[in-house]
Amino acid sequence: MKREKLIITIILLMCILSIGLGVYSILLRKDEMTEEALFPKGLLPEKKKIGVVYIYGMISFPPEGFSLSKRFYGTEYIINQLKNFRKDPNIAAVILKINSPGGTVAAVQEIYQQVQNLRKAKKKVVVSIGDIAASGGYYIACAADKIVANHGSLTGSIGVLMSLPNLQGFLEKVGVRFNIIKSGEHKDIGSAFRNMSEEEKVLLQGVIDNAYQQFFNEVAKNRNKIEKEKLKEIADGRIFTGEQALKAGLIDELGTYEDVIKLTAKLANIEGEPILVEEIAPLKQLLDFIEMKSPLEKLQENSSKILLEYRYLPSIN
Repeated sequence: MKREKLIITIILLMCILSIGLGVYSILLRKDEMTEEALFPKGLLPEKKKIGVVYIYGMISFPPEGFSLSKRFYGTEYIINQLKNFRKDPNIAAVILKINSPGGTVAAVQEIYQQVQNLRKAKKKVVVSIGDIAASGGYYIACAADKIVANHGSLTGSIGVLMSLPNLQGFLEKVGVRFNIIKSGEHKDIGSAFRNMSEEEKVLLQGVIDNAYQQFFNEVAKNRNKIEKEKLKEIADGRIFTGEQALKAGLIDELGTYEDVIKLTAKLANIEGEPILVEEIAPLKQLLDFIEMKSPLEKLQENSSKILLEYRYLPSIN
């Protein structure tokens, strides 16, 4: 009964917040609506606008099954935003607000490709780094025309990792054993239920090295002012502050989000106060709460899969 009341309360809150967001959106568009009322349809002078896309948190595709949070603000949501801005003739430029330690390789590369497509469509792209745009966050950033960070933002961490838990010792203590029947010697490579062989370590290192080379090549192509030998020295997974990154050539300028808006408007030849078109993912915090998992559930989920990641991961989270 208590659970049913909680669900009903959450649904009511979602309805109230949705109505509030709708009213807020209408108020934000008041000036545009007034203009549309004054001009007959088709005669309203077109204005160049700047699209804003938020790339926050872990970047990955939705897990198995339906996920509300990933559906409404995850990788697929970001990809659709970028596609829509590319097709919109009134969007002259796009700002990527990145605050992410990175994520899975394939998800990062898909977003990166969409950023490249924006530039091919003659749309200017500028990155605004918040607290962090490391590893996969930086991979995406380096596809832009310009990268701007705060003095103390964290960036860099050019590299790849694969986190594979080993539960063999724990399982032996509690008396649990797994019988694995497999078609080939390496079919269960990376299993959490046994120790890894040296041969398996070599095989997985080859996968890591290949993914790293892909990362390195894209940074070298986009940040071509950095000599390759110098890039090899700094592309070892280390992180940089904004000031350090500027000296190393990994970013273009130091500045705030307001500075990014001005720079983007200048690059897109937009005069006067630019119009920002941004879709902030609705009810993000509430969706996170609804789908919140316990540490044990996260461990069980992660122990059953291998993830190749462009992610800055200083500790287990």
